[in-house]
Amino acid sequence: MKATKLIKISFVFVAIIFLIAGGCLFTYRKQALQSEAKTYLAAIATCEISYFGENNSWGTTFKHIGWEPVSETRYAFYLSCEEVIPASVTGYRDCPPELKKWFETHKTNPDPPKGGFFAAAVGNLDKDPKLDIWVIDQRKTPENLVSDLKK
Repeated sequence: MKATKLIKISFVFVAIIFLIAGGCLFTYRKQALQSEAKTYLAAIATCEISYFGENNSWGTTFKHIGWEPVSETRYAFYLSCEEVIPASVTGYRDCPPELKKWFETHKTNPDPPKGGFFAAAVGNLDKDPKLDIWVIDQRKTPENLVSDLKK
């Protein structure tokens, strides 16, 4: 009788530890997935800056700047809401309202004076309704506009 009770208590203890650790591991996994967006956006920024150096204007299509993903992606990539490379894993390609607003704000208030380029990545890390939205411009610093990590 005591052995059975000890086994049940041990099982409950292990289950609680697993639930706590599982939640942490899921968060770390999502953070690792976000590195896809940051890495590809940095590559897009490099291509845009190179294109600007050669043409004295910013590229408006991925073909202009010579960029495409090198592997399957969980994120869709944007130079505008019209110029998009869909996420190859999910097929996602919509331009969410938060991103539309960001593009509109930055297109009407460009910085520096010659304007700039604007790129974004949108993905869904855990299949919930909330999206993960990253943006970047000529300053080459990715910004997490909307995080899918936060509840």
